[in-house]
Amino acid sequence: MRSFLLSPFKHQAKVASLVSLLLVLAWYALAVLLSIDEWNTATDDFRKWNSGQRKSCERLFSEAKKEIAAIDRGRCLSKGDATAYFQCEEADKARRAELLDLIDGSDCPTFLIGDVPVLDRDLERELPPGALPVYALESRGMGLLSLPVFFVGLTFVLLLLGDFSKRVLTEGHSGWKRLSLVASVLSGVAVAGWRIHAGKDGGEALVAGIVSLCFVGAAFIYGRLVFRWVADGFSREGE
Repeated sequence: MRSFLLSPFKHQAKVASLVSLLLVLAWYALAVLLSIDEWNTATDDFRKWNSGQRKSCERLFSEAKKEIAAIDRGRCLSKGDATAYFQCEEADKARRAELLDLIDGSDCPTFLIGDVPVLDRDLERELPPGALPVYALESRGMGLLSLPVFFVGLTFVLLLLGDFSKRVLTEGHSGWKRLSLVASVLSGVAVAGWRIHAGKDGGEALVAGIVSLCFVGAAFIYGRLVFRWVADGFSREGE
């Protein structure tokens, strides 16, 4: 491991690229496998909706809308005596509540206008993307462009970690080396722990911890390099 970290940059870049490619492909394959059940469910839901539920919902809403509108217009006002009016009004209230419960339990896509559900065309079930590999990404809010972005980002992180480790190994000052390592690890653990405490899943917490570790390590190592470079400029000016 030590010999790899001290190897030429080109060799490290090749290894980091290969490892990144394998990790991204492994993650993508796992995402596809985990999406199979969701894909089948979404496809079946669309077929069910398109083959019969759409017409059933449209008919239900058309009939319910007319009757609810008639109730809300006060169709009981045409009743002659007060007794008949109040009996009709009580029956209409019960019928209106029954219609709303029927719509609510129908599994039709709706939005509310006041307390009256309306069939929402924008929420109708849609056919999933044309292929399972595409669905595996889109169901997670990503696109095909995410894969090369992940590859480039992971390669950069691995190279940064490799360069950081190399500089730690070649650092002559033991105190500075230990301070850099301890500060980086502690920051990574603290950030990962905070993300888990905030309710995030373990994978996201791990990524956040690694990012924090990289940033703190880079701040220590490369900050010291910059300081040395600036200080060397002042010392040369004084010569």
